[in-house]
Amino acid sequence: MATFQMIIIVIIILIAGAIGLMFALQSAQYFMGRPISIRKIFDGLKAKIWMTAGVGIFFFIFYATIVLIGTNYINSEIRIKIFYLMRKDPILFVYLGLVLFVTTSLSILVVRSIIKRIYNSRG
Repeated sequence: MATFQMIIIVIIILIAGAIGLMFALQSAQYFMGRPISIRKIFDGLKAKIWMTAGVGIFFFIFYATIVLIGTNYINSEIRIKIFYLMRKDPILFVYLGLVLFVTTSLSILVVRSIIKRIYNSRG
């Protein structure tokens, strides 16, 4: 799939999400009888959630960098072997994906805990 096609797909997904949010807000307004603004939805968020989003973006960029570096240094023969192994034993790669997801989530939790501990020990 070409890069342009991927960008178009991401834009379509974002537009569909925005339309879905607008539809949900209009439906809530219709059923509740009073307007609901997006500001009220995000009013209760605290700094922890934005910190979590920032740490998540950091780990996503870290993961994307590793993938891009890996694609430059892994030759085509090794890629073919990996794809053959994925086709031969797909459940192994599902479990590896789950392990990657869990370790990333735990890393985010550990970094948040460290940041919270440093923040609380300052004052």
